[in-house]
Amino acid sequence: ELIGQRSDDATAYFYSAFLNEKLKNKELAIVHYQKVIELREHYIDAYKNLASLYIQEKMNEEADKLLQKLYEFTKEENTDCTIPFLYANTQVLLNNTDKAIELLQEALTLNDKHIQSLNTLGCLYMAQSKYEESFELYQKSLNIDDKNATTHFNIGTWYMIKQDFKNAKEHFETSKEILLKTAKETLKENGFNYIKKMEIGTVPFSQVFYRFFF
Repeated sequence: ELIGQRSDDATAYFYSAFLNEKLKNKELAIVHYQKVIELREHYIDAYKNLASLYIQEKMNEEADKLLQKLYEFTKEENTDCTIPFLYANTQVLLNNTDKAIELLQEALTLNDKHIQSLNTLGCLYMAQSKYEESFELYQKSLNIDDKNATTHFNIGTWYMIKQDFKNAKEHFETSKEILLKTAKETLKENGFNYIKKMEIGTVPFSQVFYRFFF
């Protein structure tokens, strides 16, 4: 009976945390996700959501410890590519590039069509001057979804490095068009909520970074 009560409490805290996260009450969301894990140690979604909040709040070491724990207790039977992907993100932030690459390769073994892993691994390869390998990953991502703004932005960056400015501009323009279309659709659906998101800095990085080029 006590175990059942703890499980019910964990679920209640999870939904409260999720709601507060959506309402941008991040501090309370973090506290409630922590409570979920205290009550139900292997609540996977709580780990993932809490780690994402830690990363947003630049609590990189806390995110790393949390994701390492999640990674270890799910490793033997894991089929979820987002677990090694999230763990890889903290490794990138902590400058553990080799470990990040290893985790992203694992994520792609679990799901070779995971666009975020393809793009992130492509960026790491590009930073290591492994240009052919990075372009191959970007191209695979583009074949899966040719309307992905991040993929077009990354390919544009690749062409910039290669000093192929014509192709770079083409992909940057495509990325910008996709982002603007998404913004208009979101604004139409959610009204001023999107404006609020823009004000607090959650607009995709590539939309902002584009301005440095054109």
